[in-house]
Amino acid sequence: MGARANCFRVRREGQSGCQARTRGARESGRISYEEGCVRVIIIAGTVEIDPAQRDAALAAGRRLEADTRLQPGCLDYAWMPDAQSPEIIYVFERWADEESLAAHFQGPYYKGMRETIGAHGIRGAKVAKYKIERSEPVYDNTGTPRADFFTVPS
Repeated sequence: MGARANCFRVRREGQSGCQARTRGARESGRISYEEGCVRVIIIAGTVEIDPAQRDAALAAGRRLEADTRLQPGCLDYAWMPDAQSPEIIYVFERWADEESLAAHFQGPYYKGMRETIGAHGIRGAKVAKYKIERSEPVYDNTGTPRADFFTVPS
């Protein structure tokens, strides 16, 4: 990705346009991000769980996590332990569009993950969804990290 601010379009090598939102694009290892038609949705937050059961809950959900990553429109899907707080699981997901996210919510992997985490002493959750309209790299052309946004002309 260059320094130009842009929207994301996920494209598998050899495909054009929005055909790229197909199963296996992520696993091909040849994903590119370029200016285009897809607005990325990010799901991020934390789940609080019984600390004594956190590792078992994450282990029990690994297969569901892997299967979710194969769903059409899933760009990233990860549940991770907080290294400092034994009761916290971080949730991070990226979806190509609302239709893909809606299909995930209706499917077996979402329901399975809810049941799996729920069976391990869930205490609460603070998870939100974000629709990303534009993005740009953290580092500018000189390699300097930038906290300000959209510094490169569109």
